[in-house]
Amino acid sequence: MKNSHKLLAGILTLTMMISTMQTSVHAAENPVATSESMYVNLNYYGKVNQINIVKNCTLNGMDRLEDFGSYKKVTNMTNKTAPILTAEGVKWNLPKNTDNFYYECTPKTKIELPWTFAVSYKLNGVPSDAKKLAGTSGIVEIVIKATPNKNANTYYKNNMLLEVGSYVDMSKNLSVDAPGAQITSIGEKKLVMFTAMPGEKKEFTMRIGSNKFETTGVVMMMTPGTMDQMKKIKDIKDAKDQVEDSMDAINDSTNILLNTMESLSGGLNQTKSGVSTMNDTRENLNASKDDLYQKADISLADLASVASQTATLVPHLETAQSMVKDMNSNINTMSKNISDMKPILGQYKDSVAKIKEDLTGLQNSLEDSKKLSSDGKKLVKDTRASIQSAKTNISDLKESLNLMKDSIRDLSRLSDDLKEETNKLEAISPELANEISIKINRIQEWFDSMEEIVYAMSNICNDSDIYINTATEAVNLADSTIDKLVNATNSAENLLGDTNKTCDIIQDTIKLSNTLIDSTVNSTNTINKYKDSTINALKDTKELTNRFISVLNSSNTFLSSFEATLKANDGTMNQGMLDSMNGLTDVLGKSISSIGETSHIKKDKDTVKNIIEDKKNDLEDDSNILNLDANAKPVSFTSSKNQPKNVEIILRTDEISVKDDNPTKTSDTSDQKANPFKRMLNILVKIKDAVVSIFANR
Repeated sequence: MKNSHKLLAGILTLTMMISTMQTSVHAAENPVATSESMYVNLNYYGKVNQINIVKNCTLNGMDRLEDFGSYKKVTNMTNKTAPILTAEGVKWNLPKNTDNFYYECTPKTKIELPWTFAVSYKLNGVPSDAKKLAGTSGIVEIVIKATPNKNANTYYKNNMLLEVGSYVDMSKNLSVDAPGAQITSIGEKKLVMFTAMPGEKKEFTMRIGSNKFETTGVVMMMTPGTMDQMKKIKDIKDAKDQVEDSMDAINDSTNILLNTMESLSGGLNQTKSGVSTMNDTRENLNASKDDLYQKADISLADLASVASQTATLVPHLETAQSMVKDMNSNINTMSKNISDMKPILGQYKDSVAKIKEDLTGLQNSLEDSKKLSSDGKKLVKDTRASIQSAKTNISDLKESLNLMKDSIRDLSRLSDDLKEETNKLEAISPELANEISIKINRIQEWFDSMEEIVYAMSNICNDSDIYINTATEAVNLADSTIDKLVNATNSAENLLGDTNKTCDIIQDTIKLSNTLIDSTVNSTNTINKYKDSTINALKDTKELTNRFISVLNSSNTFLSSFEATLKANDGTMNQGMLDSMNGLTDVLGKSISSIGETSHIKKDKDTVKNIIEDKKNDLEDDSNILNLDANAKPVSFTSSKNQPKNVEIILRTDEISVKDDNPTKTSDTSDQKANPFKRMLNILVKIKDAVVSIFANR
């Protein structure tokens, strides 16, 4: 397996070196010439595991390099110079005299490949897991389905050629079968190679008979079609487009010609029918000529009568001219009288405006009155509430005063009883009895004073009922008065509103009257403007009537002569028309028979066009080969700002090996020495090692 890795790596290295040489050829156009090689690791079944891009730069004496793209990782494959990663890509400050410079990039963003792949496996015709095939015995079938990716860049879709292959060591295997592939023997090994055109959907099948199956995987290579032979494809496409346009033009022209001929068929049939009808008409005319001559005599008499009647219009036209002059004079007088009204309307307008101002002031006063009425209604309501509260308080006070009267009487009786007891105490202690008697007298005086106060308050309460009733009547009177004021205010407000509307109507009427006056003046001006034209028109009409009378008289004379001529030549004219119509009917019949063949011609023409169209569509549907442009500039994998001279894509599925089934890695680096000769040798070794590191298990 290791020798097989080296053979495959050698083939891919040769391809990469060719790309490098192609880049060098174009170095004169750009100080730094770059080629890009994309290495894609696929799993057993064609799914992308990892993508790395190796860029080969021919510096041509430059020591600074800038590359655009979004990278997760950048690795120097030539020397120890460290990359300078930026938001836009990577920069290099390289040692002087650096010639070819290689570095590897791992992009952050997803890259859409021109094709997607699906790989499946069978062992002796039975679908099998790829991992279980290592070391098996039998016929292993590998099917690779390549499907064009619609999301890929247009350049990749139209210009990339696909090569799919693998190699088989016949010293370790029994047979190899690959329908449609190019199988090349290299010693004991056979290289199996399939190809596909740009945009072509393909399915490739390899069958390998082995006693101990192993494979380094399936390799896919995508390279632009840049060979000289490919440059002719664009010429073929241009020629195809020109032929297609010419075919369409011929087809359209033929359709127009045939459609025109077909449309003539209906017209000729109609013409033939018309000739036949005209012949029938001729016969009818010939049969009824005597009646026509009789009616023509009547028409000639009528023309003479019309000419005589038309002559009577001339005096009426002269009267119409006089009417126009008199009407114009009357309208001018009316316009002057109406114009004199304008100053009066202006004064009326000013008076109405002043009335509206007074109405506005009066309306504001009514608004203030309505506000005062509203405040008065609120005051009446509050007063009513206060009177009701006073009634309640006086009633409660009366009850309290009656209780106080009873209490004072009870206290007076107790005071008298206390005096009697004090008199009894006088015999025992005169001094104490005298002191108690003095205090009882003071209390008695206070009771008397309180009783007077209570009686006075009772009288006040009795009088307060009269005051409250009077206040209630006053409040009711105020409430009624306010209601009448509100009603009067509302009536006044309605009157003001109606008056205001009346003023608006009057103002609109004045405005309309002014407009009407202006329109009347304008109409008068218009009538004055066209007065002369109208009179001239009536004069011209008079002249036209006179000429019409002359035409009627001359027409009468002409028709009389024409009738006489027809009567003199009706026999020879009828025979000439009969001979002409018979000949025309025969010609039309033969033309219609010839046009009947156009449908067969159209059918044969459409058959030829459809055959050409189907073959063209088959070619365009199967691939994008006609869109390939060998002179198109390559598009960078990482950024449109880059301008590579060459691009290529190399993919490989995981190898199936008895010893090691681990996924492959994409790149490797080795130690570099300062010796320039060894550094140049290391560059070549690195190219080979890079390919081996991408497609070999270590």
